[in-house]
Amino acid sequence: MTIPTDDVFFSKTEKGKPDVEFLKDHFYREGRIKEEHALCIIDKATQLLLVEPNVLTVDAPVTGALAIASLSVCFLIDSCSLR
Repeated sequence: MTIPTDDVFFSKTEKGKPDVEFLKDHFYREGRIKEEHALCIIDKATQLLLVEPNVLTVDAPVTGALAIASLSVCFLIDSCSLR
């Protein structure tokens, strides 16, 4: 499986937004993405979560095991409406 290019990663219909359907399929197949694409997803999710009234702000440091499974990433992409 190859790492997607910008042409594949970004939506053809919504400029600057990831192609959600492609990403869901890609992550379900345990595909990988470029660091810049991961940072794009993180940035968009951060923007959405900053205005979400149900998110708690926690002071650093946060300790413990922090892990996100690829299926959780798919859920976040779908739920956060990165479309």
